[in-house]
Amino acid sequence: MSLGHAWYDATTYISACTMRARLADEHKTAMSTVFLVLFAINLAAVVLSLFAGLFIMTRPGDANRRRSNYLMRARIASQVGAVGFLILFMVTK
Repeated sequence: MSLGHAWYDATTYISACTMRARLADEHKTAMSTVFLVLFAINLAAVVLSLFAGLFIMTRPGDANRRRSNYLMRARIASQVGAVGFLILFMVTK
């Protein structure tokens, strides 16, 4: 018994510290998996908007030019998100 605490034991303290470290590692692994999935979703959005923009550019007309511009902005936003999630994945790995 240390410092008058009946519940305190050195082995209990050590096992609590290792359990806390193990839970932190599991949390970090879970976050890494979430960021990897979000990166894959953003990467798919980049490819989809790229091919949709290429398809729309082949059609004549002013409306297609506006849609092409919108898809270009969506692709750039998806690329920024993909790079951000890739960085977060690498940090949590």
